[in-house]
Parts: sequence; structure tokens; C-alpha cells
Amino acid sequence: MIEVSMGNFVDEFNMWMQAVQRELQEKSMRSTIIICAATLDTQLEKLIKNILLQEKNTDDDIFEGGNATLSTFSAKITLAYYMGLISEHERKTLDCIRKIRNKAAHEIDILSGKVSDSINNM
Repeated sequence: MIEVSMGNFVDEFNMWMQAVQRELQEKSMRSTIIICAATLDTQLEKLIKNILLQEKNTDDDIFEGGNATLSTFSAKITLAYYMGLISEHERKTLDCIRKIRNKAAHEIDILSGKVSDSINNM
């Protein structure tokens, strides 16, 4: 994996996680899944931006919009893996979380069937 200077990344991540923990208190399983996955998506984007745009202004064209190259969680996971920012195990774990998030967002009973199996397999 690539070694980079993370600067304030860790401090910002810790502050973000504290805010997420406050948000998750007394929420449903569905909202917990979606919030956690969104948090990981956002942090992965910040990590990629930290590497790709170290000496440039952030160009959100590749991250935002319907046709943006890195607008999806899946695309960010794949790029981070091929850049050496995350391991194969982390890639598989994030991909599993992404699939669980999608099911939680689109299925009424998130604790049955495939979603429950995916959660148990993690």
C-alpha cells in the first residue's frame, strides 16, 4: 500500500466518526446501515482526494454529478484498491458493505434473507 502524509485526515475522520455515533443513537437498522456506508464512502473520497489532488485545488467534477467518474461508492472502492490505498480484504469488506447498503435502501425487510446473510458473513 502507498505511504502518504495524512495530515489532518485522521483528526477529521475522528471528528466525523463522533458525529456519526451521535446520529446513530436510537436509529433503525436501516438508517444505521445507510449512515455507516455513507460515512465510509465519504471518507474513502477524502482519502482519494488527499492522494490525487495534493498540490491542486479539488476538482469535484470527477466526484459529483451523474456522469462523474468517481461518483459511486463502487468506483471509489475500485480506484482505492488499484492505487494501493486499501488491501484486497478491505476492498471485499467495503464492497460487501456497499451491497448491504443498497439492499437496505431498496428492500423493505432488511433483516431477512440476503441482507441478514451478508451481515452475518461480515
